[in-house]
Amino acid sequence: MKYRQSMLTAIVIAVVALVITLGFQIDKLQVKQRTATLDHQVSLEQKQLSGLQTSQKAVLIKVAKRNDNSATTALGKQYVATQAADKQVNGFFKVAMTFDSDQTWKARDKKVLKYATQDVVNANNPALFNDGKDDSGNSIINSTGRSAQFLDVATQYGPLQSDGTIHGIVKVHFIGSSANNSAQIEDYYIFTFDTKQNKLTEVQRFAMKSQKRVQGDNDD
Repeated sequence: MKYRQSMLTAIVIAVVALVITLGFQIDKLQVKQRTATLDHQVSLEQKQLSGLQTSQKAVLIKVAKRNDNSATTALGKQYVATQAADKQVNGFFKVAMTFDSDQTWKARDKKVLKYATQDVVNANNPALFNDGKDDSGNSIINSTGRSAQFLDVATQYGPLQSDGTIHGIVKVHFIGSSANNSAQIEDYYIFTFDTKQNKLTEVQRFAMKSQKRVQGDNDD
Protein backbone atom coordinates (compact mmCIF):
# COMPACT_ATOMS: atom_id res chain seq x y z
CA MET A 1 0.00 0.00 0.00
CA LYS A 2 2.76 2.42 0.96
CA TYR A 3 4.60 1.49 -2.26
CA ARG A 4 1.53 2.32 -4.36
CA GLN A 5 1.13 5.65 -2.56
CA SER A 6 4.79 6.48 -3.14
CA MET A 7 4.46 5.61 -6.79
CA LEU A 8 1.33 7.74 -7.11
CA THR A 9 3.05 10.68 -5.42
CA ALA A 10 6.05 10.35 -7.72
CA ILE A 11 3.80 10.27 -10.79
CA VAL A 12 1.88 13.36 -9.63
CA ILE A 13 5.11 15.26 -9.01
CA ALA A 14 6.42 14.25 -12.44
CA VAL A 15 3.20 15.37 -14.15
CA VAL A 16 3.21 18.72 -12.34
CA ALA A 17 6.86 19.27 -13.24
CA LEU A 18 6.11 18.43 -16.88
CA VAL A 19 3.18 20.86 -16.98
CA ILE A 20 5.30 23.67 -15.49
CA THR A 21 8.13 22.96 -17.94
CA LEU A 22 5.77 22.88 -20.92
CA GLY A 23 4.14 26.12 -19.80
CA PHE A 24 7.53 27.82 -19.55
CA GLN A 25 8.57 26.54 -22.98
CA ILE A 26 5.28 27.71 -24.52
CA ASP A 27 5.78 31.19 -23.03
CA LYS A 28 9.29 31.33 -24.48
CA LEU A 29 8.02 30.16 -27.86
CA GLN A 30 5.28 32.80 -27.88
CA VAL A 31 7.81 35.55 -27.15
CA LYS A 32 10.07 34.25 -29.94
CA GLN A 33 7.18 34.08 -32.40
CA ARG A 34 6.01 37.55 -31.51
CA THR A 35 9.54 38.90 -31.81
CA ALA A 36 9.96 37.28 -35.23
CA THR A 37 6.69 38.84 -36.42
CA LEU A 38 7.76 42.22 -35.12
CA ASP A 39 11.14 41.89 -36.84
CA HIS A 40 9.39 41.36 -40.18
CA GLN A 41 6.96 44.25 -39.65
CA VAL A 42 9.75 46.51 -38.46
CA SER A 43 11.86 45.93 -41.58
CA LEU A 44 8.95 46.98 -43.80
CA GLU A 45 8.17 50.12 -41.82
CA GLN A 46 11.83 51.13 -41.50
CA LYS A 47 12.21 51.01 -45.29
CA GLN A 48 9.31 53.40 -45.67
CA LEU A 49 10.46 55.90 -43.06
CA SER A 50 14.20 55.77 -43.67
CA GLY A 51 15.68 58.32 -46.00
CA LEU A 52 12.98 60.91 -45.45
CA GLN A 53 14.24 64.48 -45.49
CA THR A 54 13.26 67.06 -42.84
CA SER A 55 10.89 68.79 -45.26
CA GLN A 56 9.21 65.48 -46.08
CA LYS A 57 8.76 64.70 -42.42
CA ALA A 58 7.07 68.06 -41.88
CA VAL A 59 4.64 67.18 -44.67
CA LEU A 60 3.92 63.82 -43.05
CA ILE A 61 3.00 65.54 -39.79
CA LYS A 62 0.48 67.69 -41.66
CA VAL A 63 -1.11 64.89 -43.70
CA ALA A 64 -1.37 62.71 -40.59
CA LYS A 65 -4.27 64.94 -39.54
CA ARG A 66 -6.31 64.05 -42.61
CA ASN A 67 -9.16 61.58 -42.36
CA ASP A 68 -8.74 59.82 -45.70
CA ASN A 69 -7.32 56.34 -46.12
CA SER A 70 -4.53 57.22 -48.52
CA ALA A 71 -1.12 55.61 -48.24
CA THR A 72 0.42 59.04 -47.59
CA THR A 73 -1.91 59.67 -44.66
CA ALA A 74 -1.16 56.22 -43.22
CA LEU A 75 2.57 56.88 -43.48
CA GLY A 76 2.07 60.27 -41.83
CA LYS A 77 0.19 58.73 -38.93
CA GLN A 78 2.91 56.09 -38.62
CA TYR A 79 5.59 58.77 -38.45
CA VAL A 80 3.75 60.84 -35.83
CA ALA A 81 3.10 57.72 -33.73
CA THR A 82 6.74 56.62 -33.77
CA GLN A 83 7.95 60.10 -32.85
CA ALA A 84 5.64 60.16 -29.81
CA ALA A 85 6.62 56.61 -28.86
CA ASP A 86 10.34 57.39 -29.17
CA LYS A 87 10.01 60.19 -26.63
CA GLN A 88 8.17 58.00 -24.13
CA VAL A 89 10.39 54.95 -24.59
CA ASN A 90 13.51 57.05 -24.08
CA GLY A 91 12.04 58.71 -20.98
CA PHE A 92 10.89 55.41 -19.51
CA PHE A 93 14.24 53.66 -19.76
CA LYS A 94 16.20 56.74 -18.72
CA VAL A 95 14.30 56.54 -15.42
CA ALA A 96 14.28 52.74 -15.15
CA MET A 97 18.01 52.40 -15.81
CA THR A 98 19.23 55.18 -13.52
CA PHE A 99 19.75 54.33 -9.84
CA ASP A 100 22.55 54.17 -7.29
CA SER A 101 20.82 53.55 -3.97
CA ASP A 102 17.80 51.84 -2.43
CA GLN A 103 16.03 55.19 -2.39
CA THR A 104 16.57 55.95 -6.08
CA TRP A 105 15.66 52.34 -6.98
CA LYS A 106 12.27 52.66 -5.28
CA ALA A 107 11.64 56.18 -6.60
CA ARG A 108 11.58 54.87 -10.17
CA ASP A 109 8.15 53.24 -9.66
CA LYS A 110 6.40 56.62 -9.53
CA LYS A 111 8.68 58.47 -11.94
CA VAL A 112 8.02 56.06 -14.82
CA LEU A 113 4.26 56.69 -14.62
CA LYS A 114 4.89 59.79 -16.72
CA TYR A 115 5.83 57.42 -19.54
CA ALA A 116 3.98 54.16 -18.80
CA THR A 117 0.77 52.89 -17.25
CA GLN A 118 0.59 51.45 -13.75
CA ASP A 119 0.09 48.02 -15.34
CA VAL A 120 3.68 48.12 -16.62
CA VAL A 121 5.00 48.68 -13.11
CA ASN A 122 2.69 46.04 -11.64
CA ALA A 123 3.51 43.47 -14.33
CA ASN A 124 5.85 40.55 -13.75
CA ASN A 125 9.04 42.48 -14.57
CA PRO A 126 11.43 41.58 -11.73
CA ALA A 127 14.40 42.79 -13.75
CA LEU A 128 12.88 46.27 -13.79
CA PHE A 129 10.66 46.66 -10.74
CA ASN A 130 10.81 44.89 -7.38
CA ASP A 131 11.21 45.88 -3.74
CA GLY A 132 15.00 45.65 -3.93
CA LYS A 133 15.21 43.39 -0.87
CA ASP A 134 16.96 40.07 -0.34
CA ASP A 135 15.46 37.15 1.60
CA SER A 136 16.55 38.76 4.86
CA GLY A 137 14.83 42.03 4.04
CA ASN A 138 18.05 43.94 3.46
CA SER A 139 18.58 46.28 0.54
CA ILE A 140 20.32 44.51 -2.33
CA ILE A 141 21.31 47.82 -3.90
CA ASN A 142 22.98 49.17 -0.77
CA SER A 143 24.69 45.92 0.23
CA THR A 144 26.16 45.18 -3.22
CA GLY A 145 26.79 48.71 -4.41
CA ARG A 146 24.77 48.05 -7.55
CA SER A 147 23.92 50.97 -9.80
CA ALA A 148 22.89 51.70 -13.36
CA GLN A 149 23.68 54.57 -15.71
CA PHE A 150 21.44 55.01 -18.74
CA LEU A 151 23.22 55.61 -22.05
CA ASP A 152 20.74 55.41 -24.93
CA VAL A 153 18.02 53.43 -26.69
CA ALA A 154 17.42 52.34 -30.28
CA THR A 155 13.82 51.64 -31.29
CA GLN A 156 12.16 49.88 -34.20
CA TYR A 157 8.44 49.70 -34.88
CA GLY A 158 5.78 47.61 -36.52
CA PRO A 159 2.78 49.22 -38.25
CA LEU A 160 0.35 51.46 -36.39
CA GLN A 161 -2.73 49.44 -35.45
CA SER A 162 -6.35 50.48 -35.97
CA ASP A 163 -6.84 50.80 -32.19
CA GLY A 164 -4.07 53.40 -31.98
CA THR A 165 -1.41 51.12 -30.56
CA ILE A 166 2.00 50.39 -32.04
CA HIS A 167 4.34 47.53 -31.14
CA GLY A 168 8.09 47.74 -31.18
CA ILE A 169 11.47 46.44 -30.16
CA VAL A 170 13.98 48.52 -28.21
CA LYS A 171 17.65 48.01 -27.49
CA VAL A 172 18.54 49.60 -24.16
CA HIS A 173 22.19 50.50 -23.64
CA PHE A 174 23.37 51.21 -20.09
CA ILE A 175 26.26 50.73 -17.67
CA GLY A 176 25.58 48.30 -14.85
CA SER A 177 27.91 48.47 -11.86
CA SER A 178 28.55 46.71 -8.57
CA ALA A 179 31.09 47.41 -5.87
CA ASN A 180 33.96 45.85 -7.84
CA ASN A 181 33.22 46.11 -11.56
CA SER A 182 31.18 47.75 -14.30
CA ALA A 183 29.96 46.59 -17.68
CA GLN A 184 28.19 48.07 -20.68
CA ILE A 185 25.01 46.08 -21.17
CA GLU A 186 22.52 45.80 -24.02
CA ASP A 187 19.03 44.66 -23.03
CA TYR A 188 16.27 44.02 -25.55
CA TYR A 189 12.57 44.57 -24.86
CA ILE A 190 9.33 44.27 -26.78
CA PHE A 191 6.82 46.98 -25.96
CA THR A 192 3.41 48.39 -26.81
CA PHE A 193 2.74 52.12 -27.04
CA ASP A 194 -0.81 53.52 -26.93
CA THR A 195 -1.09 56.76 -28.89
CA LYS A 196 -4.40 57.62 -27.20
CA GLN A 197 -2.89 57.46 -23.71
CA ASN A 198 0.54 58.57 -24.93
CA LYS A 199 2.03 55.89 -22.69
CA LEU A 200 3.66 52.48 -22.82
CA THR A 201 1.16 49.80 -21.88
CA GLU A 202 3.49 46.79 -22.07
CA VAL A 203 7.22 46.29 -21.57
CA GLN A 204 8.81 42.84 -21.57
CA ARG A 205 12.48 41.93 -21.70
CA PHE A 206 13.36 39.03 -23.98
CA ALA A 207 17.15 39.14 -24.36
CA MET A 208 20.46 40.43 -23.04
CA LYS A 209 22.70 40.45 -26.07
CA SER A 210 26.08 41.56 -24.80
CA GLN A 211 28.14 42.66 -21.87
CA LYS A 212 31.36 44.61 -22.23
CA ARG A 213 33.43 45.24 -19.14
CA VAL A 214 34.18 48.88 -18.44
CA GLN A 215 37.85 49.69 -17.79
CA GLY A 216 38.26 50.58 -14.12
CA ASP A 217 40.79 52.64 -12.21
CA ASN A 218 42.16 49.51 -10.56
CA ASP A 219 42.85 47.72 -13.86
CA ASP A 220 46.46 47.17 -14.83
